[in-house]
Amino acid sequence: MKGDIPNESAGIENSVTVETNFNYENGSPGSSLNLSSHTPAEFAGKIVAAFDTKRTKDENFETGLVKFKLSMKQGLKFFIESEFVELDARDMSRFLHEHKEKLDMTQIGEVLGKEPDSCFDKNSKDADAEKGGTGFFFRVLSHYVAAIDFTGIKFDDGIRLFLSGFRLPGEAQKIDRIMEKFAERYTHQNEEVFASADTAFILAFSIIMLQTDLHSPSIKPEKRMTAEGFVRNNRGISIDGGDLPNEFLEGIYKRIQINPFTLKEDDEARAAQAGVTKELMDTSFFFDTQSFFGSSVEER
Repeated sequence: MKGDIPNESAGIENSVTVETNFNYENGSPGSSLNLSSHTPAEFAGKIVAAFDTKRTKDENFETGLVKFKLSMKQGLKFFIESEFVELDARDMSRFLHEHKEKLDMTQIGEVLGKEPDSCFDKNSKDADAEKGGTGFFFRVLSHYVAAIDFTGIKFDDGIRLFLSGFRLPGEAQKIDRIMEKFAERYTHQNEEVFASADTAFILAFSIIMLQTDLHSPSIKPEKRMTAEGFVRNNRGISIDGGDLPNEFLEGIYKRIQINPFTLKEDDEARAAQAGVTKELMDTSFFFDTQSFFGSSVEER
């Protein structure tokens, strides 16, 4: 805050310009209060009002988090009405990225996995897809994936990065849509790794299944997939029925075996439950299929 309050006793007219830079949850820039010919008491009142506005904004954001956790659609409507995000596919993807540490990750996955022909609501179905009409959520998914840079990243590390911001839905069709977009983006940015996005998509899905097979406590150790089995399952998935290099697939297997995919919120919850720090849990957290993929969340 910058400002100069003239000394009234000196007989100088009170003239104040104040700049306030509040970092609201929606990332909006700060505001400027241009106060002219105000007494110190009036000036103080303006400052109090500005801070009250910020506090109200913060409280609304916390309310939105609860609403979003309970109902994806109602939560998004509240955030839009409270001006944290616009009914715009690109801005919605920005919002999901920007607040992924606070928003419910299961619900983010539901947003990204919605059917390709879904509109935001019945009132916007005739609008442009970018503005809430038919295909809106698919456009959100497209913008969300396009905002991530996978250049030069190992394929399984790219999946790890991608899945760090949300929980995959439980339905296979939703997983397909989400991972297909990931495969397209990764292949576009790493053309030397895969000859086609189809190969990347098939392998991505296979890696997710491997993750579950290796780290689900419901699967007995002797029943878990081996490196040889993983290589065998992915034969012929390259272009024209060719094989991916064995060492490439074996490397992926070893990395997933040693370092399973996790979500930060799961790490922290498990660490809190066990009464230990997150650092201790980073290498010892294993989860079952439902914990990682989540379950279907119906809109309320």
